[in-house]
Amino acid sequence: MKMATSLVNRISLTIDLWWSGEQRIGYMTITAHFIDAKWQLRKRVLAFTNVRPPHLREVVTRELLRVMDDWHIKDKVVFIFVDNTSSNDNCIAILKVDFSNRKKLPLEGQLFYVRCCGGLVVA
Repeated sequence: MKMATSLVNRISLTIDLWWSGEQRIGYMTITAHFIDAKWQLRKRVLAFTNVRPPHLREVVTRELLRVMDDWHIKDKVVFIFVDNTSSNDNCIAILKVDFSNRKKLPLEGQLFYVRCCGGLVVA
């Protein structure tokens, strides 16, 4: 998978957070979406981790940065799709500053943060 991500220039990420009420465990999945050399849309789960609820912005941000560093994709991320929660809003605000400082924020960040439409319908 790392070889696959090394061959692409642009990657979009999806972040999903959910809470298992009975078990009292929080989970986060980070999925990469990209178009390969044969113009096929691909997606790969980069991380499935346990996070302590509530999903505070520091926890989500730290884990997302760790995964981007581990997979060497930090300079390739152009969009991030997340659930409609305040912790995600805060996480994205922190990431936008980081990406902007590194001059890696396409379109001045207008489309960097995209809320999941399923979350908007429920909200």
